[in-house]
Amino acid sequence: MLAISPSSRQPTAIRSMNRLLRPPRRIEFSAVNLRADLRASAVDGACYSLMVGLGETCFGAFFIAAGIGNFWIGVLATWPLLIGSLFQLLTPWGIRRFGSYRNWSVLMAGSQGLSLVALAVACCFGQLQFLTLMVLLALYWGSSMAVGPAWNTWMEFVIPRSIRTRYLSRRMRVCQVCLLLAVTGSGLLLRSGDGLLLVFAGLFAAGGVLRLVSAACLNRQTEQPGWLAAHEQLERMSGGSREVSATVWQAVPFFVAIQFAVYVSGPYFAPFMLRDQGVDFRSYMFLIVLGYLGRVLMLELAGEVARHWGPGRLLWLGSVGLVPLAGLWVFHESYLFLAIAQVVGGAAWACYELAMSLVFIERIPGHQRTRVLSLFGVGNGLAMVGGSLVGGWVISGFGNATAGFLAVFILSSVLRLAALLLFPRKLFAIPSPALVPTPKHLITAAPHLNGRPQVRPLASVGDNANQATASSSPPQAA
Repeated sequence: MLAISPSSRQPTAIRSMNRLLRPPRRIEFSAVNLRADLRASAVDGACYSLMVGLGETCFGAFFIAAGIGNFWIGVLATWPLLIGSLFQLLTPWGIRRFGSYRNWSVLMAGSQGLSLVALAVACCFGQLQFLTLMVLLALYWGSSMAVGPAWNTWMEFVIPRSIRTRYLSRRMRVCQVCLLLAVTGSGLLLRSGDGLLLVFAGLFAAGGVLRLVSAACLNRQTEQPGWLAAHEQLERMSGGSREVSATVWQAVPFFVAIQFAVYVSGPYFAPFMLRDQGVDFRSYMFLIVLGYLGRVLMLELAGEVARHWGPGRLLWLGSVGLVPLAGLWVFHESYLFLAIAQVVGGAAWACYELAMSLVFIERIPGHQRTRVLSLFGVGNGLAMVGGSLVGGWVISGFGNATAGFLAVFILSSVLRLAALLLFPRKLFAIPSPALVPTPKHLITAAPHLNGRPQVRPLASVGDNANQATASSSPPQAA
């Protein structure tokens, strides 16, 4: 009796799509080339993490040192992100225009590095006008966001599935160590007094050079023209964005509401601590380090919760943990209390961001992810700007007094609590990724000072979402 395989009963179009979903075989690449790719990717991640710790994490403290007013700090902390999210919409066009994931990634990574170098030059010559800072920060964030979707899709082909989880877990550990060292070093170098802007200039210059090294490492990694063509053909055959799960679209309003609530207070923690409370720069940076340690300590447990109970329950756990964080800053008289709150806050952010990444990874097909994440980034940008404007308006209404900051912190917690009403219950139905080892490598190396989650999981999946990968996303202090 002739046996008929299940695949032979599938329509031709479905069989064609399944073939496209399989990453190209690496027959033409030797083991030596593969090892070179993996080494270059590890150095890229290490240099990127060092850049984040030396430069990006210091933005909040830098605004204070530059003498920026409280309201305008909120503008600088959010409007460049919105501009960057709008620029990110050009990513699909840029990939097609350059005909390469690699070329677009290298160009954007290089632009990000040059923006930090330019910021260092501006510090040296005292050219810190508001418009100058706005342009340089918009270039920084726009370049950063534009790298993510391209790198995400590219790495799905570069790193073989058989070693992907193990390799990226080790790569993430290297990134975490580098980021911790850079943030700690930045905190030790920063101090109050004369010449502080020159210290920031040195940190930004070092971070920019490291990002340029990272771009060079990206340029050394492999790419085949057929990879881009495969995803473009799959995009045409899938008929647009109809494959994106309805659960994702139902979750978007909740994620945006949380983002709005966080940014009502997020941009104003740095001016509150450094300007209103007179905390020194080293103590401020130490709080950032503690937030990062809280994330690291939660990695293992968060992964186990996601594996056994599913991302929906992990997201609920993290969301509930985020609610009181801003309100706890009302008890600012005790530095020890704030330090403990930072560790707890880092753990809550770890749960929230891991669960969010899993929702997007499991419900968005790889060939759709670039466009969907780009559009979602715009929604996040609008939420950030809206939240910061509300917070700035409240603080200004209190005459920049301490009471204004405390009112903003309480308002942020109230809005986070209200956002839970939008929590999509269908997320509880998403099964746990049982076939995936503990997905702790999906946690991005990003310390937060009760800050915002910048959702760029930089992750890709294999066929039927049975394998997940990720890289790091940049942090925001405050």
